[in-house]
Amino acid sequence: MLAGGVVGDLIGLAGLPFVFTKRMLHILYVIPTYPLIIDWRIGIGGILLFLVLITGSAMAVCAGSLRLQPAELLRPKAPKAGKTIVLQRIGFIWNHLSFLGKVTARNLFRYKSRALMVIVGVLGCTALMTAGFGMASSAMTMMPRQFGEIATYDVMAVTKPADHEKAQKALDGDNAVESSVPLHLESATLSAGGAEDGKLTVQLMVIPDGESLDGYLDLHTTDGQAIALDEGSEAAAVITANAAKTFGLDAGGTVEIADAMMDTAQVKVTGVAQYYTGNIVVMSEAAYRAAFDVDDDADLALNADLIKVKGDDDAQIAFADDLAEQDEYLTVVSTAKQTRDFTKSFLIFFVMIGFIVVMAAILAVVVLYTLASTNISERERELATIKVLGFRKKEVHGYVNKEMLLLAVIGIAIGLPCGRGLLGFLLGQLDLPGMNIVPHVAWYCYALAALLAFGFTVIVEKATNKSLDRIDMVGALKSPE
Repeated sequence: MLAGGVVGDLIGLAGLPFVFTKRMLHILYVIPTYPLIIDWRIGIGGILLFLVLITGSAMAVCAGSLRLQPAELLRPKAPKAGKTIVLQRIGFIWNHLSFLGKVTARNLFRYKSRALMVIVGVLGCTALMTAGFGMASSAMTMMPRQFGEIATYDVMAVTKPADHEKAQKALDGDNAVESSVPLHLESATLSAGGAEDGKLTVQLMVIPDGESLDGYLDLHTTDGQAIALDEGSEAAAVITANAAKTFGLDAGGTVEIADAMMDTAQVKVTGVAQYYTGNIVVMSEAAYRAAFDVDDDADLALNADLIKVKGDDDAQIAFADDLAEQDEYLTVVSTAKQTRDFTKSFLIFFVMIGFIVVMAAILAVVVLYTLASTNISERERELATIKVLGFRKKEVHGYVNKEMLLLAVIGIAIGLPCGRGLLGFLLGQLDLPGMNIVPHVAWYCYALAALLAFGFTVIVEKATNKSLDRIDMVGALKSPE
């Protein structure tokens, strides 16, 4: 156990963070170095916890045996007496069960502790795999949901304010452009009270009076309710859910915004919008003028466009590349290209899934094989008896294996929702700036986790069937006295 704990610490504290976390951070952010800080107190605490649990369990099991007399220990342990189970009282079900079905049902209640351990082992295996597959599903569907449900424009193009009018005229005359909406775009900083450790960089989008975001940006809450921009004279804005979570804000709260010129304004939050990647603040032109004291006679400095492009993803990417080559544009972003790049970058999630599945498989196989072997060894006389009574090889296999299959099904049924809860907890603890990964477990994630857990159970049964075939009927039934 100590050797296993040391190996586990090396993998968990050094191997996984170095392989997965470092790789992921370098994909998402540009960082010069990544220090690997290891807290050995966690590793030692984990080993001590397992030491206490395992030795405590062993002591509890041994305590009962050590109280017996030597003569009692030399005799084979008597099988547990059967009892009337609840299912026997339900006549229309019990009377339709086969003989082996009735025996299986009674044995499930006869060996309660072993049944509970099988259920817990399969439950843990299923929950781990469900959480792993769900994490991949949540990450891989994040960008399609971002640009399919929220940011539905195809290209965002940014110019200098002086070049915007010329660029806008070119877009209006371009046959590849379906439509576009101009806006003012700049980098801004959010803070909850001016604290240095409580600031967040965001994109500030200001929508000119008379323009609509319909078809370009769908602002809605996390539960799907539409959010409308405040077009009155009040300093108000819509912020994203990730930013609201950072500062603990809700609709109706107040946040401080500093624009690119470091002018600050206190702004009322009129809505918290769902947004998966990045952080934006959206304001109407009237709200922006009220917040930053911009003269009504001064024109709003437009410097960006949200563009809908005709054609498929390849056509949209080609259009964005053409714009990027023009001198007027500072930045051109294609949502189709972002989605493709993000999908390629997050392929490391599949490596993590593979690791989780392997760990879950080891957990299931080790626990189930140990319990199955113990079950066979403790019931050797019982199994030898039914062999003598004429049970064929397959019937003996079914006599034992049906119990484990039923327990595995119960463990899988409980493990699937537990895995969904585990995924929600893990993603809730994952604090990535500018990224809001919402738990999303597709149906095939549940199906695959259930099939794999059931498959591991069948593999263990195939392995233990050889032990059933090797039972010596004469030796098992011979009296040791």
